[in-house]
Amino acid sequence: MPKLLTAFAALILCTVTYADEIAYREDGSRVLLRADGTWSALPASEVSGASDEALKTSNKPVPTAELVPPPTSSTPNSITTTAASTQLVITKVDIVSRKTKRAKYTNTQTRMWFHVQVTNSGPDSIELSKDRQNLASNIITRNSRGTVYQVITVDGCPSQIAPAQTCEIIVVAEDSPRWFGVNALDLQILPDTLGNPDTERLSFPFNQVGRRQVNEFVY
Repeated sequence: MPKLLTAFAALILCTVTYADEIAYREDGSRVLLRADGTWSALPASEVSGASDEALKTSNKPVPTAELVPPPTSSTPNSITTTAASTQLVITKVDIVSRKTKRAKYTNTQTRMWFHVQVTNSGPDSIELSKDRQNLASNIITRNSRGTVYQVITVDGCPSQIAPAQTCEIIVVAEDSPRWFGVNALDLQILPDTLGNPDTERLSFPFNQVGRRQVNEFVY
């Protein structure tokens, strides 16, 4: 009777073994695909002892994306992005003018104010240079015809922008284009200036630019 039970148990084990299947990942490693839909990685020692029949029936690559581990209570299905992410939007552009009189002549000086909304949508804080002139040197302003205007200062936003925080940067450029022949004003922001990993190019329609006159420039 004990011999009969032993033979029956061995038959069950063989059935389970052949119901499972050994498959190859794209990187060359091997995994055990179980009949119940779960899988586990196989060490080299276990693979070397696998049956020839299992290896013959599984000798084809299995895309890694198809091998999804069974969920556990300690590792919920979630995706975490570790790279910093910055959203930049031009919300408003003003042309600020100041008139000065010299003898019989009146001179008009203009500057452009770009209001840029900066949102930190990443998991880490964004560090901005405390040297605002350094920030200004990394931003280029031009109109749709290619004329470049010098950025003289950048103001607003703290030197550290916390995750999910939104603030406003004001980019001030010397001079401004004429009203005719220009369709848009553009900002080119070099990498890592405002937390952006790549060069950002922002555009604003010229027909939506505001105008106002002041006695003295704040910037």
